[in-house]
Amino acid sequence: MFGAVSPYKGIEEVIKFWNQHQPAYQLVIVGRPDSSQYGASLRSIAGTNENITFRLEFVTSEELQQWLSLADCCLYNYRQILTSGSIHPPRALGIPVLLPERLTSIELGEPNSRVLRFSCMDSLESQLKRALELDVDYHSARPWREEHDWASIAEKTMDIYRHVTQTSQ
Repeated sequence: MFGAVSPYKGIEEVIKFWNQHQPAYQLVIVGRPDSSQYGASLRSIAGTNENITFRLEFVTSEELQQWLSLADCCLYNYRQILTSGSIHPPRALGIPVLLPERLTSIELGEPNSRVLRFSCMDSLESQLKRALELDVDYHSARPWREEHDWASIAEKTMDIYRHVTQTSQ
């Protein structure tokens, strides 16, 4: 899990899941917390679980690339959201992405074998196992990456502006 470390991301539930189910995988939470109190709260929930690692501070783009190069999958448990800048990098790199079914507004080019959804925390374990059975595959993400690169997004945005300005005249 990486990006801004905020309550709306459902990190507490994931930590509790890790404590309860004790998966044999390392959970790494990387990013700057909303407050030092929130960071301390997350550490407190994790307790002495050695399978949870924190890097609760701002990370540069270079550091983020290093963390992503170590990731076998990226897990998101947002409570609700319209879009996410955190999901784009792993999806573009072919890293399996795991997120709740309720986040229907996030466009990830589904169906796609590298995008897995869980319905509730009870189904997280099986989906996490499936995600970790996949290899990171940069080449498989190429079509999605090309469709969602900044030049493509800028062109789509300009098309919308052109359409709006032409229909309002």
